[in-house]
Amino acid sequence: MRWIVALGLLCGCDESEPEPTSDCDVLSLETCAETSGCWLIEAWEAQDDGAGGICVDYASPRVAVGCSSEDVDCSDVIVPGTSPEGVSYVFSNSCLPADFTEGDSYAAECGG
Repeated sequence: MRWIVALGLLCGCDESEPEPTSDCDVLSLETCAETSGCWLIEAWEAQDDGAGGICVDYASPRVAVGCSSEDVDCSDVIVPGTSPEGVSYVFSNSCLPADFTEGDSYAAECGG
């Protein structure tokens, strides 16, 4: 019994502590691009479709909007999201920057 108690003291583990988050999500875009193990999250800037929704020009270039760890698993699915400033974007996968809000509407192609 003494060994188990001593092992618990040596561990110093606190199971209630949350998993640490990646440092990549707090990096600037410039630093992210230069940091091993991190990748730039890119998205298309959405446009107002004139009917209260958003649309996107998938032929336009994507812009860097955040940073993530290469260890994050992203699904290949089109996802709309909104920045803290209220700008709407459309992502080519399920990885959005940590401070973005995932949208709940489908983004059609503009003019299509």
